[in-house]
Amino acid sequence: DNFNSELDKKIHVITHGINDSWFRIKKENKPSDKPYALFVGNVKPHKNLTKLVQAFSILINKISHNLIIVGKKEGFITGDKEVFRLSKNHKDRIKFTDYVTDEELKQFYIYADALVFPSLYEGFGFPPLEAMALGVPVIASKAASIPEVCDNAALYFDPYNVDEMTEKILQMLNNKTLREEYIKRGKEKAKKFKWEKTADKTINLINKTLRD
Repeated sequence: DNFNSELDKKIHVITHGINDSWFRIKKENKPSDKPYALFVGNVKPHKNLTKLVQAFSILINKISHNLIIVGKKEGFITGDKEVFRLSKNHKDRIKFTDYVTDEELKQFYIYADALVFPSLYEGFGFPPLEAMALGVPVIASKAASIPEVCDNAALYFDPYNVDEMTEKILQMLNNKTLREEYIKRGKEKAKKFKWEKTADKTINLINKTLRD
């Protein structure tokens, strides 16, 4: 116990951050004529896209939104081939962009009606914070580091439960009041993860260590 107590005093957690430019993006090139929910990340099994596609397949006749999946989709040793098989029947509603530039990515974010982040594992998870900074409400997996980072600024679901995922996506897309509340929470949360704050905490810790 004494050892753990002394160790705790020596451990200081400093999180990643997002660039201040994410808070100043303007709408320029609309990437889709139809409304859409967005996923950002590589097409790999731990991103849990199979469950997301299953959930979206249930929703297709209940919403007018497409699902746009932004991220590298090929060239992985452990790629997720199942998600492509499941989405074949809905090619007009489920879109894969493959790799996009940073500027294109920001436009995909800013026009989205929601970000859905169903990942089973993340060391940190930048997409939810990037979406929050741009005023996009987040629906996220209740797994790994995601709730720790997003706190009360995301609407959560069990990533293994397709029905619950479906329900939360439908809630966020159809309930304007709920969307506005999570947009507000998200913007406040994102402000706490700016790189400037990360740098300040690092400098302060270095200075404290040198003094000690």
